[in-house]
Amino acid sequence: MGDSTDRAERLVASARTETVTTRLLVGGDEYTGEFFLYGDPPITRLEDGEQPHATLFNDMKGVGIGSKRDTVTPDGGARSVFVVTDERLLLLVGKQDGDWERAVPLADVTGAAYHTGFMKHRVVVDTIDSRYHLWVDASYEERDLAATVELLTAAVDRATEGDPARTGAPGTATPRSDTSTGTDATADAGDRSDAGTIGGAGAVDADESDAGTVEADGSGSGSADGDGSGSGGPDGDGSESNGSADGPDPLDQLERLKELHDQDVLTDEEFERKKADLLDQI
Repeated sequence: MGDSTDRAERLVASARTETVTTRLLVGGDEYTGEFFLYGDPPITRLEDGEQPHATLFNDMKGVGIGSKRDTVTPDGGARSVFVVTDERLLLLVGKQDGDWERAVPLADVTGAAYHTGFMKHRVVVDTIDSRYHLWVDASYEERDLAATVELLTAAVDRATEGDPARTGAPGTATPRSDTSTGTDATADAGDRSDAGTIGGAGAVDADESDAGTVEADGSGSGSADGDGSGSGGPDGDGSESNGSADGPDPLDQLERLKELHDQDVLTDEEFERKKADLLDQI
């Protein structure tokens, strides 16, 4: 552990963002019993000379592959860890029968975006052959998400300089951040419909019918209505800052609603009323 800690501290000192921490790289805290993965910690999975520049984690959900509903989730007390290095994006999910791991070369990234939420955040990364939804703990600030996306979209910029055909390639993410707050705790549902401002390239696919498209230089416009003006929330009342064409998924909202009720954020009466409203939308 001592050697790993020393190496982790050196990597933290050289990282471009403050999200890289010794605690996350070494996989937790042996004194408190905290752990992230069942197998080897993230630092042992880095190649010699490989420098991490951003690290994120989540203990509730993991990685959605293709669709945010097709998610690899961590087992037990384990977590999901995402590491952006100078070479690749490393995706790790703690699983009892062997940690799930996938490495995505930065050269394959075609777009990136982030979404903020009350219960959790989400970073969307598009590659030449897939889309990944990275669920991120709500303790991270928006600047952390933006810094991570900036690292990924910088890779897109470098790649498109050598291959202009990659710009707007199928499956690339439309960068966006949802900063809506609202007074209704269930409106957020942990994953609201989105509006964009952060780098990246390409068009939105059918699963992510978000507002507009944003070019690699951060410019761009448009909304679900196509006029850049944005649209209302799921009830058409404007509660979303710039909603998607279809609005939040009612099933996702039901899941978040139950979480809020279980945490005593909502009373039984509020829970039943909101649940009935959502069931009417299904």
